[in-house]
Parts: sequence; structure tokens; C-alpha cells
Amino acid sequence: VLVWISYPPLRQAFLSGDNALSFGGVSINTAGRIHMWQVTFESYLTAPWTGIGIDAPSEILYAGGKNHPHNDYLRILHHLGAVGLLLWLLFYGRTMCWVWRAWKAVRDHAQDTLYAKLYATTFMGMTAVALTMLTDNTIVYSFVIYPLAVLIGLSVGAMVVQRHHST
Repeated sequence: VLVWISYPPLRQAFLSGDNALSFGGVSINTAGRIHMWQVTFESYLTAPWTGIGIDAPSEILYAGGKNHPHNDYLRILHHLGAVGLLLWLLFYGRTMCWVWRAWKAVRDHAQDTLYAKLYATTFMGMTAVALTMLTDNTIVYSFVIYPLAVLIGLSVGAMVVQRHHST
């Protein structure tokens, strides 16, 4: 906060540019994303249930010098339609709920601190990815998704081990 207040170039980096979004009177630079989102959404509307296909945003955005919409939810919606986005949200949301419940169950038990740390890390990682998917193409970053997949796998495996030991 101190750097934000005392260093104007940092504020300008985030608050200047196309300023297409505004929250609470503060304009936010979306770096041309609003246009990419509009083009992608208009294309999605041609096949809303099943989507356009896996590589379509590359084609529709290429004329503007971009090959992705910088919004993974919109990308999934465009590629796989409402059905695909619903399945993604169900999978991701349900997995986050499992990890949250597991974390909640062990976070106050001293003997389960390793499990608590694993579940906390997984939940926070999944939350971070879910949020960055709003303005970036996070699901195609292998350096983000592969470690997250490992954390999810370790968490699910730990849940199975914990259940086995408790029975």
C-alpha cells in the first residue's frame, strides 16, 4: 500500500491505458481485453450449447493480433459451450469444496498439521487460478496448471489415506 501511494508510476501502470472498466470511481486498464471478450462472446453466441470448437478463438481474434481472449471462462464457454463451462465449473467447484472441507476438518488438530498445510496450499492455489482465469489464459500455462494438478492429486490421495486410517 505504501509503494502504491508513494510511487505514482506504479499507480499509472494499472490505472491508465484503455480504462474500459470502472469500479467505485476507479478506472481500470483492461489492456484491450474488453474488445477481445466482446468478439469472443459474439462468436460463442453462434453455437451457445456446444461451443464453436477447440481452436476457434485463435481464428476470430487473429485479425486483431491476438490468439486468445484473456479470459479462460470465456475461452471454455466459446470452445465447449454452456455445457462445457457447466461441467468445468462443477468439477472445479466440487474439487474446491472437497479440499475446503478436508482443510476445515484438520486445521485445528496438531497431529494433522501436514495435511492442513497441504489442503490450505491446494485450496489457495485453486482460488488463485480461479481468479486469474478471469483476465488471463491461465489454463494453458503448464507452469501453473501442472503444479496445481499435483497439489490436487496429493490432496485427494491424502483424503483417501486419512479415511482409510480412520476406519
